[in-house]
Amino acid sequence: MKGRGGKFLPAVLIGIVGAASVLVGAVCFHYISRRIYEDSTVHLEEIYGQVDRSFGAFVERNWGLLDSCDDFFILAEEADAAAITDFIQEKQEYWGFSEFYFLGGDMKGLTPAGEEVPMDMGPARQLLDDGDPVMAAQTLPDGREVTVFAAPARPGEYEGFSYDAIAVSYTNADLAASLNVEAFSGQGRCFVIHDDGGVLLSTQTGGNVFNNYLTYLRAASDMDEEALAALQEGWQSGRTGLVQCRIGGVEQCVLYQPLGFQDYTMLSVVPRSAVSAGFLSVQNATIAALAVIFVLVGAMAAALLIQRSRALSRKNRTELQYRERMFDVLSNSVDDIFIMLNAADQNV
Repeated sequence: MKGRGGKFLPAVLIGIVGAASVLVGAVCFHYISRRIYEDSTVHLEEIYGQVDRSFGAFVERNWGLLDSCDDFFILAEEADAAAITDFIQEKQEYWGFSEFYFLGGDMKGLTPAGEEVPMDMGPARQLLDDGDPVMAAQTLPDGREVTVFAAPARPGEYEGFSYDAIAVSYTNADLAASLNVEAFSGQGRCFVIHDDGGVLLSTQTGGNVFNNYLTYLRAASDMDEEALAALQEGWQSGRTGLVQCRIGGVEQCVLYQPLGFQDYTMLSVVPRSAVSAGFLSVQNATIAALAVIFVLVGAMAAALLIQRSRALSRKNRTELQYRERMFDVLSNSVDDIFIMLNAADQNV
């Protein structure tokens, strides 16, 4: 039994070493994966936090532009239409907006060229009438979707058109360009939405076209009604948060951040694989290094156990050979008589 136990001992020890290596490797893999998720989430929030602040500065810049235009109109009361048109054109070339409008109380707008267009701006119009600057979506008579930045102005008149507010508009393509983010290999998409999910603007090109992101998630994601309600509650309360879900069969990270005015929220949607891509290369290299270390340690342990096993085996063979020789000596001396005497009294 002792020999049989010694024979199986190395195999047991090798098994223990192997199991311990697998356990340590699994713990390390879990830890590294968790760290990668946390770091990539922070990375995502940092990048799109900058986008959020950049867009907020873009909005403030447009309202500052409107203030400067209103100041010009006040100081140049006697200026003719040509001087006003030249001033607006100069601003347009510098700021890059698509069109300028004088807004009247009858929900109509007038361009410097004299074109009259409807400018209701939806619920934002009431905020404008209350004296607040606003951002709103507007569909022009030719079908173009534009985003309008409007601000109250001193009541005046331009070419016989009475106005009490002024505005500039941008096409969605121009606004999308202002939100362009080169990170994540261009796989990220940005949306500016109302707290009910209504989309004001989107950087998405091609694919599904939708007017409400909450409705889109309800149809295309694996989020249940409870999760969707919690998400909308986060938008309405002005919190920043991150959710993960499958959209169209792809794991996506959806980051939401309040823009800080009206009820607008910025959504940043990026495939999870893209968010973790840079960290995954580090993970793979680390796991490969750990695997090599575990293999080397396991091989060394196995080699030591095998060497010890062979040493024990040689010792056992030597003892066995010694016993066999003793037996042979006794067998060859079977005809002799051995008398064992006590050295003290010579007794048998």
